[in-house]
Amino acid sequence: WNSTERPPREMFVDNNQVKPEAQFLIDFAIVGFAKAGTTTLGSWLHQHPQIKTNPHENFNFRNGPIAMTNSMYRNLPDSFDPWLKKGYRCPLDIVQPVMMRHIRNYYPSTKLIVTIRNPIEWFQSFYNYRLSSGEARFLKGTPNELIGSLKCCIRDPNYLSTSTGEM
Repeated sequence: WNSTERPPREMFVDNNQVKPEAQFLIDFAIVGFAKAGTTTLGSWLHQHPQIKTNPHENFNFRNGPIAMTNSMYRNLPDSFDPWLKKGYRCPLDIVQPVMMRHIRNYYPSTKLIVTIRNPIEWFQSFYNYRLSSGEARFLKGTPNELIGSLKCCIRDPNYLSTSTGEM
């Protein structure tokens, strides 16, 4: 196999088995929580000339490791720099133990980039997403009404740390 050409698929999957060489397909995975920046981070990384990511979320682990390996293989360019870093993003993988087991078992050297977000900012982003996507029928009230007892957190950004006595 010439290292500047796409390797053969059989190098990664053979006889319905994911081979250890499949690690070559995934250097990193962007996982985290929905509305926590996985799309933005994936878009930024996708623009880098030495990074190859799928511009869409990858849900193929749900169909098993062979489907994921095939998806990552299809995402490879026909010719590429051997130093190219390859990854995918799927914010839901972190909350599904089977997904993390697949990464551990089939792609053990994969680096995880985990995105998190302040819960109040997450809620505001989720609320705005629902409004912009035409799903406002699910929202019963304004953000402040929906947050309810958490209003104190909005008014006092130190509420969580001072209410527990921690600084």
